[in-house]
Amino acid sequence: MEKTCTSYINAEYLHYSDVNIAKIVDDLQTFAGYEDSCGNTVIVKREDNQPTDGYKRYLHIVQGYICDVKYNKDVLHGLEDVKSANYTMADVHYWEHDYGNLLPLLIGLTTDQKSYTYYSKYNYLSNAEPWVEDCSSLYTSENFGKLPIISKALDDIVLLNLSITADSYGVNGQPSSPVNPDVKIEVAGPNLYRIYNEYRHAPKGLMSLLSTVHNETNIPFANIQHYNKVSSASVYYWSEDRDHENPLILVSTSRDDISYYYAYNNNRWEYVEHKSEVKHFNGDLDRQNCVYNKAHRVDISLSSEYSCMSCNRQKINVKEDVIEIETGKFTRFKHFIKDDEKLSVAYFTFNFGDIQQGLPSLRDVEHVFVYKYPKDGEILLVEVPYEGYSKWYKKSLDKENEWEVEADLDDNSKAEQILKVLKGPNADISAPEEGDKNKIIQTRTNFHADDHPKRHIDFVTPAIVAALTLIAVCFESYNYVYNQKRSCIHSLARML
Repeated sequence: MEKTCTSYINAEYLHYSDVNIAKIVDDLQTFAGYEDSCGNTVIVKREDNQPTDGYKRYLHIVQGYICDVKYNKDVLHGLEDVKSANYTMADVHYWEHDYGNLLPLLIGLTTDQKSYTYYSKYNYLSNAEPWVEDCSSLYTSENFGKLPIISKALDDIVLLNLSITADSYGVNGQPSSPVNPDVKIEVAGPNLYRIYNEYRHAPKGLMSLLSTVHNETNIPFANIQHYNKVSSASVYYWSEDRDHENPLILVSTSRDDISYYYAYNNNRWEYVEHKSEVKHFNGDLDRQNCVYNKAHRVDISLSSEYSCMSCNRQKINVKEDVIEIETGKFTRFKHFIKDDEKLSVAYFTFNFGDIQQGLPSLRDVEHVFVYKYPKDGEILLVEVPYEGYSKWYKKSLDKENEWEVEADLDDNSKAEQILKVLKGPNADISAPEEGDKNKIIQTRTNFHADDHPKRHIDFVTPAIVAALTLIAVCFESYNYVYNQKRSCIHSLARML
């Protein structure tokens, strides 16, 4: 588009600057500035609760005069011919909860910052709808009765507060709102979906989503269609995310039960193409959970390093220990990230596929243990850290890929007890030795130290027998040649 502004430096007499009303100011205490396409500086300042509670006012003060009023790069329809009026400042009003300045409500233009010409729209949700001159007035709070009227016509546009997980809130995302105070968004949940908690936000009728906020941080939509009317919006959190720190997926549902999916990415919601298959939605949830909660899939069938299947970002290490005691041996596999890094588990799987039912999701544990018996046999036990202690699970005998709590094992279970459970309830195993489980396992893993005395006995006894036999043979050989009366062989010959 051809520039219509003129540079302040090159202007011989009058120069014109463009105003961009999409600009955002974070600091209320100072004036901020931006440059138009001609290099002119435009000063901008934000005033909250102006002209009344629930609204904010942006002042754009130009060098010279206003040429075009733009929203980002687009000239606002209906305000193409304001250049001739020699305006010096634009006065733009938004809802205070419109963090992204997405929906300007009233635009005022002035030459002296005392009297203003104001513009509004008949249809705020149409970019093709022109701004039309609404009124001319002095800037006083009494003259802004138009703002509540505009807001009432837009009472279905809401800011979703994703941090709220119960009760209700207003269109501004707070428990009460000075704007459209009669409109409430009800929150229902949690509804458990697989390992995720769903919280459903819904008004009595329909709503359009302005944006979302989470822990007082604005999370806008990257590519939402302005402004689809929906009957509800659901946000999904991992069930182990007890403080609701990381929203993963947002799903809005239209009046025709058509769902639209948005994935959280770098502090904004990105539209994901409409998906009718549940497996795609499940995959998106698991991938988001892997990225933002670092919750991985631990595959209990594997005995060496592998990558998490959900996002392929994290390597999971596996350490193998053969644990041997007098009554048998079994193998323990330790799954972990690093010695100094916590592991979070979304699912336990087997052979990169089947999810193991009955095994819990875990957040920020050091490791998990998987037990196999015999040494190269079947995986039968899983030990997981759970709320400060170890919790054990045994494989179901009746159902494939299902696990049950093993109540006979705890933090103090020793190798003998573990082996007994691995062998089965009818196993005849003597009582475990004194000492804790880890000491027994470490001793048995390293050189089997308690077996050394037995090996010593087995070596010494044959040696003594061999030495005595050699002495007897030598003694008999001497008597046979030099003292035949004492020779056993000669004595046997005389008897025969």
